[in-house]
Parts: sequence; structure tokens; C-alpha cells
Amino acid sequence: MKHWITGTKDPFIFEKKNRIKGEFQDHYGLYIHIPFCKSICEFCPYQKILYSKERMESFLKSLHKEIDLLCEDKEKERVSSLYFGGGSPALLEENLKPLIEKIYQYFTIEGLIGMEVTPEDVIKPYFKRYLEYINGISIGIQTFSEKGAKILKRKVPNQKVIKAELKGLDLKVIDVDLIFGLPEQTWEDLHRDLEMALDMGATQISVYPFIDFTFAKNSFRPLGPGSKRKMLRKLVEKTEELGLERTAVWTFSLPGKDRYSSVTRDEVLGFGPSAVTLTRNQFSVTDFRLENYKKSLEENTLPQALVCDFVEKQRMAYYLFWKGYLGKMTKKEFLNYFGTSLEESYGSKIKWAKRLGFFQEDQETYTMTEKGFMLYHEAEQKYTMEYIDKLWGLLKKGELPERLELK
Repeated sequence: MKHWITGTKDPFIFEKKNRIKGEFQDHYGLYIHIPFCKSICEFCPYQKILYSKERMESFLKSLHKEIDLLCEDKEKERVSSLYFGGGSPALLEENLKPLIEKIYQYFTIEGLIGMEVTPEDVIKPYFKRYLEYINGISIGIQTFSEKGAKILKRKVPNQKVIKAELKGLDLKVIDVDLIFGLPEQTWEDLHRDLEMALDMGATQISVYPFIDFTFAKNSFRPLGPGSKRKMLRKLVEKTEELGLERTAVWTFSLPGKDRYSSVTRDEVLGFGPSAVTLTRNQFSVTDFRLENYKKSLEENTLPQALVCDFVEKQRMAYYLFWKGYLGKMTKKEFLNYFGTSLEESYGSKIKWAKRLGFFQEDQETYTMTEKGFMLYHEAEQKYTMEYIDKLWGLLKKGELPERLELK
């Protein structure tokens, strides 16, 4: 599919460099990676290490230094959003306030300030103090079932307690993350998870297929592709019955509520180990290893990263991939971003995709059909294993390579 969209078999080439801020267009987003968890979930692919207060304090000195080095020579800029991911960023506790103040020193945030939280975070005393600084959360429930929690080696979330804590909170988005495709999981299990998430107060539900990363230490395997497809079809039917709007391939939202995704911003500036930065012409991912990250910043040097300088059709492909994730794109969006229309860039390919029933078109907008979403469901998982699994697996192992090609 990459070759079809880009029109070339040229690989994505990554080279080791000291990271730079880069040049952004208007209203890019910010991402801050907090790489600590109190326990390590084997299935989770993201970069994380065990938490200690001393590790957190040492890391935050480096993080503040990275923000200064990247931003101190720039004028204050407007950004669309700020997202804290991890790891478990709620472990910041009293350190959130000075970190937010550091960000406001260089940026004006116009939209959502979101944070990933665990079910346990929501019921901790410090959680409500965070609401002075954030206005959106994503709760990693994964499943309410005892069977599913046992497979994932997690505690069963206490839905009633979480519901009571969330009641009346002034948040623009309450996203709940669920998983489908776990071994032995049935549609009845997923349906129950969906209804419990809505009853708990979710304004948005993101239901992701379980992906078995090669570097994860999973002792189980997901359901097969056919079972995942059947489960996704039932999920789409049920969410329609419940009056939810499909806002991305695996995300469903209450009508009229704010929406949020940490992965679909056109451009993003990332801070912290393993953070991604995406500009108009470049993609980079910072060294995963905390010790290397800290060492560079102690030497007053920005940490190293693997950097891919896009050719134009590669950048278009990346842009369209994540617009496909959302299932909708206006014609003006593509034209304004690339200075050329989608028809001029992809003429016959657009016509064939439309004839095959993957999207619909009106005067202003391209909209994904159910057939298109199902194709994307398969393609995104393949992309994850062909690119993210290889890149992250390598970065988790050790030294950054001088050069890496991903075909």
C-alpha cells in the first residue's frame, strides 16, 4: 500500500542525529512522554520503566532542560493542544504544576490539555488537583472482565468507584480505552465493556485491536483476523444503535462532545525519551533509553534521535494515512497543507478507490465508507507490524543505528 500511495519503492531512511526543534506550520500540538509506571504491563509496547521518586526527580531536571534548549531562542508560539503520555504521567503529582508553567513560558495552548491515566489514578487524592491544569483524560481501562484482566495481568477496574469519582467533573473529554481481540474474548464480553464505559461517564470510547508486538513478552496470542473483523462489525452496529458517532476507525463519541486523539495531529513537537516529533518535512523519534537522554542534557546537548527526512510523496502518504484513521478529510485541508489538490497528486488512484467503494466524495469532503474503514483496520495493523514494531523493537534494544531503512 505504501508503494501504491507514494508511487515509489524508496524506503523510509532514518539517520542518527542530535534532534532539533524544526519548523512548524500553525497550530501544531505538543506531546510530553513520562516514562514511568508503578508496574509494567507486558502487553504494552510503549517505552516505560519502573517508577521511583528519585528517578522521576532526576528525569524532570532533564525534561525541563530539553524544553529550554529547544525553545529558548524562539518567540512564544500558539499550539493546538498538549498531551501527556507514558508510561503513567499521573505519577507527576506535585511536579505537574512546574512542568505546565515551563510549557506556558514558551507556548499558548489553545485547545485540549490531555493526560493518560490509569483506573487507579482516578481514585487517588491528587487526581482532582490535576483538573486545575488539564481538561481531558484518557483512562486505560482495557477491559472490565475478570477473564480479560487475568490475561493482561491487571486488576479488574472498579467501575462503580470510578464512576462516582468522575461524576460532575468539568472535563471536555473523558476517553476510555478498551481492547478487542484478546484470546477467548467474546462479543458479549466486549459489549459489556462498552456499556460499562458509557455508564461510567465516557464521552469517547477508543476500542483498539490487540496487537502482539514481537518485542512484548506476551504469553498469549490475539484472536485471528477474521474474529477481529466480526467483532469490529458488531461494535460498529452497536455504537450506531447507542447513538454514538464514529470519529475514527476504532473511536466512537457522544454527539456534540469534544474529541481527541494523540496520534492524528498534522504536526507535533515531542519532549522526553521515545517522543515523536513530526514537522512538514521530517519525522523523528528520540532515543528511548533514559540514561542516554539524561546524559546528553546534562552535557547541555539535545538528545539523539532517529530522523527521517521525507520526500514529498512520502509526506503525503503519511498525512493521508492518519487522515484515513479519522475517516474524513476536507479538500481544503490537503490543498492548504501541500499547495496542491488531492486530485492533482493522486488522480487515477483516487478514482479507483472511489469506484471500489472505499470512500464517498462531495464538493468539500472525502468520507470513508464502512468498506474503507475495514480496509484501514487491516492496513493499520499491518503498518504497525511493518514499521512501528521494527522501529520501536530496535530502539528498545540498545544503541541507535547510524542508519536504518524501512521499506
